[in-house]
Amino acid sequence: FLKVAGMQYLHRLLGPTVNRVFEEKKYVELDPNKVELREAGCAGLHRVQTEADVIQQSTHHLQSYLTELLHAIVLSASYCPAALRHTFHQLYLRVQERFPEKEYRVSGK
Repeated sequence: FLKVAGMQYLHRLLGPTVNRVFEEKKYVELDPNKVELREAGCAGLHRVQTEADVIQQSTHHLQSYLTELLHAIVLSASYCPAALRHTFHQLYLRVQERFPEKEYRVSGK
């Protein structure tokens, strides 16, 4: 059901950011055991990046991508298929019934 009802929505929602990730081809690695150290700089000012530099830069890239995705999700309600909105609303209601405790609620609700 979700694949049929939501594929076009997901492509519209996620496509621009996924395309950006592939087009930019930025090196992103957060696992210190897998970080590849490279030269950074330009015009004779090359220096090898430290592990901390790579992780910090990777964190920045990921935060940028995730912020873009979250923003797209928030703005997507107007074109989210009605069947999906209804399904997610029903899921929300069932979760509220199963976990009525305040600690499981979204802040402000």
